[in-house]
Amino acid sequence: MRHLLLAFALLPACTSFPQVDAAKSSLSADAVAPALLTAEELALLMGDPALAEVAGETAAARAARLRARADALRAQ
Repeated sequence: MRHLLLAFALLPACTSFPQVDAAKSSLSADAVAPALLTAEELALLMGDPALAEVAGETAAARAARLRARADALRAQ
């Protein structure tokens, strides 16, 4: 739970990076904006062992998928 609170506390700080501002301004009105990470994804990325498996997906597979998603967003 404290990891989740920390994640929510850091969320506003994460949105102040120039890359985020540039990404926001480059999205057109009809483009689909990438979704923010869910609390579940934040906890997994922070290494919360309580979320080792979510919906049959192992923590390693989910982390790899999230890394790939982050890389794809950076490449845009």
